[in-house]
Amino acid sequence: MEAVEDIQRAILAAIREQTQAIQSSEKTIQEAQRTQQQLIDVYRRTLTDR
Repeated sequence: MEAVEDIQRAILAAIREQTQAIQSSEKTIQEAQRTQQQLIDVYRRTLTDR
């Protein structure tokens, strides 16, 4: 039974690791979207300034 428990612990650790990686990726995507929106806003302002 100890081997099964070890496997379960390893699986749970892998799930936690993947969850953290997904959360980190989501934050990175959100930051990229904010930056993209800022760039779009600046671009649009340059068009209206002409």
